[in-house]
Amino acid sequence: MAKYRKYKLKNGETRWGVRGYLGVDKKTGKQVKYAKRGFNTKTSAKISYEQARHDFSQAQESVKVKRLKFKDLYKEFLPYYENTNVAPSTINKFQYETDKHIIPSIGDYYIEEITIDDLQELVATVRSNRKDFRKVLGHARAIFRYGVEKGYLDSNPMDRVQIKSAKTKYKQRRLAGNQNFYTTDQLLTFLNYYKEHGEFYQFVFFRLLAFAGLRRGEALGLKVSDLDHINQAVTLNQIVTEDGKGNSTLKPFTKTQQSDSKPSVVYLDQYTYQVLSQLADSNTVINNQGNKVQIPKRDFIFTSPITFSYFHQSAPNDWLRAFWRKNKKALEKLGLHYISPHGFRHSQATMLYELGVSLKDAQHRLRHKNIKTTSDIYTHVSDDRHKLVADKLSQIDFKRSRKRSTIIQFPSQIP
Repeated sequence: MAKYRKYKLKNGETRWGVRGYLGVDKKTGKQVKYAKRGFNTKTSAKISYEQARHDFSQAQESVKVKRLKFKDLYKEFLPYYENTNVAPSTINKFQYETDKHIIPSIGDYYIEEITIDDLQELVATVRSNRKDFRKVLGHARAIFRYGVEKGYLDSNPMDRVQIKSAKTKYKQRRLAGNQNFYTTDQLLTFLNYYKEHGEFYQFVFFRLLAFAGLRRGEALGLKVSDLDHINQAVTLNQIVTEDGKGNSTLKPFTKTQQSDSKPSVVYLDQYTYQVLSQLADSNTVINNQGNKVQIPKRDFIFTSPITFSYFHQSAPNDWLRAFWRKNKKALEKLGLHYISPHGFRHSQATMLYELGVSLKDAQHRLRHKNIKTTSDIYTHVSDDRHKLVADKLSQIDFKRSRKRSTIIQFPSQIP
């Protein structure tokens, strides 16, 4: 689409100018601009622009664009993806899932020859192997989108693919994810029960996630030297992450995990600091049989009894599942539901909301790069609290309300 503009010369005469795009250069994948002034009439400007578009189109027809197979486009896409400031673990997972589920199906096909039927077959194959098939198919969509941006394709073929709705059970699991946090009362109930019936180091771990808002990998990567006794804080210098193939690795805590390049210091409440210090000073760890094992020197606060180094990133999930299998009935009687390790970090957001902490301060505390992430959590917590009010109001017997009043109480302080 071109824009035409009329202007006047110093001598008062009228002239016309035109600006627009001629099309995509097949060699560079970029739009080619056209701009020219000095036409006596708007009609002559239009004729010039249309002639330029025609000449450009004719020239592009003679340009030979290299034919790419999907696997070649994928190889070209990866360096671009790595420069989009995503975490190494995300890149590794992307590669692992693409190599395993997408490349075997369409890797050897030329991208301009891939049909809708080919992609529908890909959808069926991935869906039969992965519950999160939509996420994996999103990898193919991203690679094709890159091909469009580079001028290798006119449109993204994944946009025309029909993907049926997920099965009911999977939908229910996704909806259940919206409740992946505890209210302050629920959190304190769970932690008190875990302290009495679980391993001490695991209790400290989940307390740290909930009261400091740490991510799972950040907590697992904490060393004894990261504990600041003067300021009652921890400094995040390294993080335990996963390479997408099931292996845990230790990575430096860089600005890809936070909004600036300074080391991230997280201040602790008094009790969390006390139990964390107690664990850091201990020279024993608990093995899988529940026995204490002496260690020469504790490097990581959460030390594996097998390697005497950091735990695998999946360890906290295993701790929680085992604890729930053993104590499910008792926990449900206490009004608790299962949440993932990341749910304890979300529970920090509920506490901040209930304490009236501002959105900006909550973002800083939770170390969200984008304030929208914090806002989304706050909005969800707010909606949940409003539902709680409605539930409590519905329990009031209005016929007896004159004789007895019901007071709605919310936790206002965190011990």
